[in-house]
Amino acid sequence: MNDQPLLGCATADGHEGLVKLLLEREDVVSNRPDKYDQIPLRRAAFRGHKGVVKLLSERRDVDLNSPDADAITPFWWAAGKGYEGVTKLLLEREDVVSKLLGAFSLMEL
Repeated sequence: MNDQPLLGCATADGHEGLVKLLLEREDVVSNRPDKYDQIPLRRAAFRGHKGVVKLLSERRDVDLNSPDADAITPFWWAAGKGYEGVTKLLLEREDVVSKLLGAFSLMEL
């Protein structure tokens, strides 16, 4: 049984308890894009679900810099929508910060 669509719905709707239970399953891949090319972290960041973003960002198998079909990362979705808590949470991760610094360095050229 693959509960991948359920993980996408749970992250989009901010159901932390269900997300936590699903992430404990071996058949659920936490960084797999859905049919709309959106990873669970993107869905949670897009809707400002800080608790779900925290659960996902603590995992080693989740790529925090993974762009969606529009080439926008979860950080940029959260920042663009004004979700300060989610934005700050993602900025606590060094891998997000280094990616951002690299983008700004390219813009200065």
